[in-house]
Amino acid sequence: MRLASFWATPKIPHTQWNARAEKLRRGWQRGSSVLSRVRAVASEMYELLFDRVEREDPFALVEFFSVPKSAQPTSGRKPVTGGPSEIPETAPKAFRIQKRSGGFALLPGPALQEDQLPMQVRVRCAYDVLSGNPFRRFSEYDFSFYGTNLKVERTQAQFLPREPNEIEVEVRRADFKIEVTGFDPNRDLIIEARG
Repeated sequence: MRLASFWATPKIPHTQWNARAEKLRRGWQRGSSVLSRVRAVASEMYELLFDRVEREDPFALVEFFSVPKSAQPTSGRKPVTGGPSEIPETAPKAFRIQKRSGGFALLPGPALQEDQLPMQVRVRCAYDVLSGNPFRRFSEYDFSFYGTNLKVERTQAQFLPREPNEIEVEVRRADFKIEVTGFDPNRDLIIEARG
């Protein structure tokens, strides 16, 4: 019964504590001076923390996080400076992805040859996320190739859904085209295609 009455008693914030209370005078030495200090702590902390002029300093923690050059480990190799002298060209692909409003198109690439046909291409999609892998964070509530929300138009190719966010395309001729629309145009769509 005593415990229930304790919980039923409303709590009084520290700013309303009474320095002349009987319990305080009887049970504590210098209770009123300690109570006045407790009341003043919140405002003093606020003044201490937020009374300064706020400004951005991009070099504020440079000394804390930097490592002097003499302390950097040397492994006997010369440090790499600059970039590579020649960046190799990317190999032309047999297909390419072209983004569209609310979707994408899978089209022939410059390296597509007739002797490569028929060709299989796996395409998977997911909406971009702030952190993490968008394909691992995919949800069937986003979209599904099994559903009717996405519209697929195909020319000289067939497609078959393998997963809710993955299709397998069979390219039959070099002038093929697969166009998928119906995705949310307000979200960034990540598309990955492998041949």
